[in-house]
Amino acid sequence: MNYTLKSILGEGGMAIVHLAEDHKFHTEVALKMLKKEFVSNENIKKRFLAEARSMFRMSHPHVIRVSDLIDEGDTVAFVMEYVEGETLKEYLERKGKLTDTEIREIFSQMLDAVSYVHEQKLVHRDIKPSNFMIDKRGKVKLMDFGIAKSLDPNAAEYTQTGTGIQMGTPMYMSPEQITETKSVTAQSDIYSLGVVLWQMVTGKKPYDTKTLSNFQLQLKIVQEPLEATNSDWDRIIQKATAKNVMSRYNSSVELKQDSFASSTAKVEDSDYTHIEVKSTEEVKEKIPIEEPQITRKAAPKKSNPVGAGTQKTNSNTALYLGVGLFFGLGIFVMFSILFVFFMSNKIDESAEAKAIADSIAASEAAYAAAVADSVWAAEAAAAAAAADSTSAWGKF
Repeated sequence: MNYTLKSILGEGGMAIVHLAEDHKFHTEVALKMLKKEFVSNENIKKRFLAEARSMFRMSHPHVIRVSDLIDEGDTVAFVMEYVEGETLKEYLERKGKLTDTEIREIFSQMLDAVSYVHEQKLVHRDIKPSNFMIDKRGKVKLMDFGIAKSLDPNAAEYTQTGTGIQMGTPMYMSPEQITETKSVTAQSDIYSLGVVLWQMVTGKKPYDTKTLSNFQLQLKIVQEPLEATNSDWDRIIQKATAKNVMSRYNSSVELKQDSFASSTAKVEDSDYTHIEVKSTEEVKEKIPIEEPQITRKAAPKKSNPVGAGTQKTNSNTALYLGVGLFFGLGIFVMFSILFVFFMSNKIDESAEAKAIADSIAASEAAYAAAVADSVWAAEAAAAAAAADSTSAWGKF
C-alpha cells in the first residue's frame, strides 16, 4: 500500500477514517478503511466498494473527491481528499444558533451538493450535520455515501439493503424512511435538509434522544411537525419537512430557489452601500449645469423708421380714451346698483317695522288672555280641590 497511516480522524460502525500520507504525491489524504471483521461479508464489502466507485465518478466542489481504491486481501479501503476543518455537527456544537448570514452561506452550499448528487441519480439517505465538512475557508463538502440509494434500475448492487431495513440516522430520517423503506426518493433528502436547517436556525437538536425511546422518536417523525422557529425560515422548513411527500419541494433546486428568492433582492439592495458617493465638486465637474434663461430688454435702436413715433403716440391716446371710458361706465353702474339697494332696504325696513308692531300687539293680547285663563284655571282648580276634600273626609 502506497499510504502511511498517521492518525484516526473518525470511526463508524463498519469503517475507520485515517489521516494518511500519500507516498506518490507527498500529500495528506483521508483513507476510509473497512473494518477487518466485515471484509469477509460479501454484502457489506460490495456496498463499501460501490460507495467508493460512486464517489470516484463525482466531480463537484461541494462533494468529497475520491482518488483511489484499495482491495488487497484484508485491506479494503478508498482514498479521499483530506479536508482540514470540522463537521457541521462540531460547528453547531461549538457555536449553537447560527446567524442568518452563516445559515445562508452554509445551506446554499449544502443544497448545491445535494442537487448534484440527485443529478447523478442517487439518494444520499443520510443527510445530517456530521456528514458535511467545513474547511477553514468556510467551504462545505458532503461526504459518506455508505447507504446511498441509486435511482438507476441497472445499479442493483447499490440497493441491497433487504426488505424492511431502515437506512439512515433516526433523528434526521424522513417519515417514509421509517414506514416505507422502498419508497425513498430525492424528497427524502429534502426532508432531512429541512431538519438540518431547523437545527441551524434554533441551535438545538430537533429531538431529545436522551428522553425519547427509538419508538417514540419515530412516532414523532411520522406524526408531529417540527416546532416553529419564529423566524423567516419557518415557511421553508415547513414545506421541506411536510409529512406528505407530494407536499414537499419537488427538488433541491426548487428548495434553493425558494430559500434564496427573497434574499436575492436583499443582497442587491445591500450592494448599494458599496456605491462610492462622489463629492459635490466632483458631481459638478461631470454634470453640465444648465444656466437659467434670463430675458433682457432690448436696447433702443439708434434710428427709427419714418412715422414710427407718430403711430406710437396715436395708439397710446386711443388706449387712454378706452380705459377712461371703461372706468367711467363702471362707476356709473356701481352707483346705480347702490341707489337701488338703498331704496329697497328702505322699503323693506318700513314693511318690517309694520310687521314687528303687529306681532307685538298680537303677543300682548295673547299674553293677557293667557294670564286671564291661568288665573281662572287656578281658581277653578282650588274650588274643585276644596269640594273633593270635603267629600273625601265625609266618607269616613
